[in-house]
Formats: sequence, structure tokens, C-alpha cells
Amino acid sequence: MPSRPIPSRPRAATDLPAVPADGPEEWRRFVDALPGVLLEYLLPLDGPPRMLKVSGQLEERLGLAPAAVLANPLRLWARIHPSDRQRLLDQRVEAIEEERGFEEELRVLHRDGSWRHARVSTGAPTRTAEGLLLRTIAMDITAARDLEHALWEAQRREAMGRLASGVAHNFNNMLAAILPNLELLQAAVPDPLVPLAMEARQAAMAASELVRQVATLARREDQPLDDVFDVVDVVREVVRICHNTFDRAITLTCDAPSNPVWVLGRRSEILQVVLNLALNARDALEGRPAPRIALEVEDDETRVLIRVIDNGEGMSAEVQRQLGTPFFSTRPADRGTGLGIATNLGMLRAAHGSLRWRSTEGLGSTFEVELPARRLPPDLRIVPSDPDAAAATTILIIDDEPLVRSSVRRLLERLGHVVEDADLGITGLDRLARNPDIGLVMVDLSMPQMSGQEVIRRIRTTQPDLPIIIMSGYVPEGLKPGPHTRILFKPFLLDELRGTIASLLR
Repeated sequence: MPSRPIPSRPRAATDLPAVPADGPEEWRRFVDALPGVLLEYLLPLDGPPRMLKVSGQLEERLGLAPAAVLANPLRLWARIHPSDRQRLLDQRVEAIEEERGFEEELRVLHRDGSWRHARVSTGAPTRTAEGLLLRTIAMDITAARDLEHALWEAQRREAMGRLASGVAHNFNNMLAAILPNLELLQAAVPDPLVPLAMEARQAAMAASELVRQVATLARREDQPLDDVFDVVDVVREVVRICHNTFDRAITLTCDAPSNPVWVLGRRSEILQVVLNLALNARDALEGRPAPRIALEVEDDETRVLIRVIDNGEGMSAEVQRQLGTPFFSTRPADRGTGLGIATNLGMLRAAHGSLRWRSTEGLGSTFEVELPARRLPPDLRIVPSDPDAAAATTILIIDDEPLVRSSVRRLLERLGHVVEDADLGITGLDRLARNPDIGLVMVDLSMPQMSGQEVIRRIRTTQPDLPIIIMSGYVPEGLKPGPHTRILFKPFLLDELRGTIASLLR
């Protein structure tokens, strides 16, 4: 270890701790059993530092043989992170000048290439005839730091999720006003202007899809009715995300059935699993010629298989053995937490699924997700749009956004319905109580003072069979629409509204 000039202030020598009566061998076993690395080294009056004693924990904690460090202390010094060395030197010089101990946290390189965190505590220096004697104990705190980082990462993601969810909600409300008006405008403008209205509508629909992707990734509780969803739609959505964000040099392909493939689970979590696997595949392609990622969906009566295949660098048998171990990562520390595969496995277990992989170094990898297949329940089947299926009725809109209320009103009036609206839940309940002709209620979930869920709960206590349409950009976990309730995701178009009303009033 590099040394600095030793201050000349005198200090009485202190003897080393006495060896117990049991003898030096018992003492060595005791020292080696301590949960840290003990070091004793000398900063001589002249010449390089000398390591005098090293406990056996050094090899277990860092993969460095004590004999090697005793022979050459610089081997240990070389393992300390370059950014931490100067701080350690400065601390030591200051502590020696003030004749006190000091404590520092360092990053130390393990033989396996990983960085370990160590809390190093050094006692006050002892002045001897040869120089300064220092005794240090280094505790491995890597696990604690990893847990702190994982907690911080989880809190950061939660905060980002709340932010993204709020932004998505606001954008959905804007688009819920824009899209219906563009649809009505397209039907009303002269022919020369129709292409302009169509382009504006297509752009708004693309924005709606983008908002849905943000909301789905941000909110783990986003899930369609009864947790049954089309996995083909999920895989195609992942492909769209990858097309928009991956390097254009990567060839992306998708081989999936043209018909829906239904599974039971949280849509957002399965999307996250497939997207995580696609991101891992992208990272494996770095620097590879003709990079390719293929996503495949295969199904039969009992199971659904989703494969993510790449022609990247592949994985060794040792890496494959450690996959799924929390905090294990082949990426640099600033590019991964080592929680991706472990998180995927947890989400798949919750969905009664599994994850398998096979890989050959230099030839690429295949990850295969297996989920139990589900038949689509009758009350979730797509209702065909039928203009004559529902007779005109009086419909109450409850939404705190005036633009949403006005645009939905126009669509309903276009379908021949009589419309009332309210800007708050309590106001809507009052209107419903006063007007017995109201045959259907459309309610937003996220409103001030009284949430949409509370509005629905109160309606159900007095009118359990009244048809209700929930208008929302997401479905909170635990919300289960009954036989007289449907969910219409914002933003929606005329045909979607018509079909949903028909399914309730037919």
C-alpha cells in the first residue's frame, strides 16, 4: 500500500494483544471465524508498507490468498477501486496526524470480476521503533448495499410509474375528446377535406396507442376484464415498442397466429416479461453482425408458448446456471440490477407459468415462456357492432372533464340517445335519483371528491341491475365488472361505444 511521510510526534508504544493461553493455533481459528477480514500492517520509517498478519477470510471474501498479500501488500491495494484509493489515503493521513482511528467504505474487486462493498475500520495507529502499526477490520457489506440499491430502484420505478400513470390519464382524457370529434368531423366535412380529417384521426389513434403502452408499463395493476387477455396482442405490442426504440440495424420478426390466443393473468406483467426478454436479446446483439430477434407464439388446447430468439453472443453454462439468481447480471453495474430474470420468474409463477432457456456461446439464445391456455369466457367475447341492437334510451355521463362530456354527448346523440351529464359523482347520483328514465350510466373512474368506484357502489345498493359503462384508461386491480357492467377504454370511437351499449341493452 502506498505510504505517506509519518508524522514525527512521539506516542507511547502499545503491545499487541496477548495470544490466549490456548495457543496461537486456537487464536488463528478464532480470528479466521470472524465475519470480516483482519489486517495488521506496518508503515515503516523508510521503505514500502509491510503486511504482517492477514486473516483467512480474505480468500473467501475477495478470492485473494493471504500468503500472496503477505508477500506483496500491493496486490490488495490494486484491488481497491481507483476512485476510492485517494480518499482512503487522505483519511489515513488525517487520522495518523490526529492519532485516531478512522472508518471508510470502499469498493474492492473480487477474483470473479465483481465489485464488493467493504466497510473498513482502522484503529488508532501504534508507534513502534520500526514505524506505525495499523490494525484494520474490513466487513463485507455487499448484500446490504445491493438491497439498498434494489429498494431505491423499486421506489424510483414506483415514482416513475405514478408520474407516467398520471400523464397517461391526462392524455387519455384529451384524446377522449379529440378522437370522437375527429370521427364526427370526418363524416361531416366535404370530400376534399376528408383526407385531412382521416390523417388527423390516424395520428390521434397512434397517440392513443402510445399512451396505452406507457400506462401499461407504468401500472402493474393495468389489466383487462377478469384478467383474461390475448397474448398475441401483447407480443405484437412488444414488437411495436421494439421497432420504435431498438437500433434499426436489428431485424425484428413476429410469427404469431392470426386469431386471438387467450391466457389468464396480468396483461401488464406478461408484457413486461416479454419486453424484458426482448431487451436482454437486444443487449446480447451488441457488436454482432446481422443482428436478429424473432418473437414466436405457439398454442394448443392446454398451453401457450412465447419464444424470444436472438443470434447474439449466447451464454456459457455457468451464466445459464446462475440465471434467475437475484442480483446476478452479466451487464456492467450501471446497466443492470440483476433482477430482470428473477422478476420475470416471479411474475410467471403468479400466472402459473414458467420460463425455460437454451443457449450456445457464439450462436445465440432462446427464451421460452409457457402459460396455461384459457378459453374466452362468454361474457368477455367481442360484441359485434349492431346499430339496431339497442333502442334509444336516456344515458347519464358522469365525468369531471368537460371536453370528455361534450364529445361523448355528441356520439350518444348521434346514436339517437337522450343525454344528461354531471361533472361530479355526487351530482351524478343526485341526477340519477331525480330522473327515473335514465337507463344507462357512463362513469369515469378517476374523479375528485368521489371516485367512480364509489359512485358505482352507491348505484348498486339501490339499482343493482342498472347498466353501467366504466370509462377509463386503466382498470385497477380488484375491479370486477358484473353482468350489468362493461369497461370502455378511453379514448374510444363510435363503433366501440355502439357495441358496448348494445351488449348491455340488448
